[in-house]
Amino acid sequence: ADEFNELITSLMTQLAYQVLGPNGLAGLVNGNSSSNQESFETLLSREIDNQIGQTRATIASQIDTDISNENSYLSTRQQLLSRTNQSETLILSLISCLQSKFASSSLSIEQANIFRADLASASSTLASRITPTKQTVTQSIASSQSIIAQLNTYKSQTGFAGITELDSLINDYLSFRGQVHSESSLVSSQQELQTTSTSLDSLDNETNSKLSVCRGT
Repeated sequence: ADEFNELITSLMTQLAYQVLGPNGLAGLVNGNSSSNQESFETLLSREIDNQIGQTRATIASQIDTDISNENSYLSTRQQLLSRTNQSETLILSLISCLQSKFASSSLSIEQANIFRADLASASSTLASRITPTKQTVTQSIASSQSIIAQLNTYKSQTGFAGITELDSLINDYLSFRGQVHSESSLVSSQQELQTTSTSLDSLDNETNSKLSVCRGT
């Protein structure tokens, strides 16, 4: 990020110096006769366009990189949400089965006690593990999607921004980049996905076992 900031600062400084500096093109225009004015103005316009084009390309390239990284982060969050939803569906099936057994009033005292404990455990797991995970991941997905949308907006604006708009756009973008998820955030999200999936695999095995007993009763 620091290297990119330095590059953008250098490009904008170079542009300003070439146009406004004592030896810049604007100075050459002001110091020449009217007969040469038009040719110098053409040269000035071309040089400004070239410098702006280079700056636009540099910014667009970095925005593309940010979008790619953010999409990778978003993908891991969506995978985690999908995996959590699978476990939630299984637990809800168990809860539904247990509740239907209680409603039938055909359970022995021993079976009722076992199913009551299973129902309490499933409900507790849903409230303490599944729901909080879903809420956190859903929020992170919404945040990441918002970041990607804003990055695409910056990229679109970069394509036609003039020198004044470009300077303002760069400042806004550099400030906004602090919200973009870094590669370390991506690695952390990937590790969370792997760890949580392993944990949910174990939970699913337990839930499936209880569900089989419930359905076989």
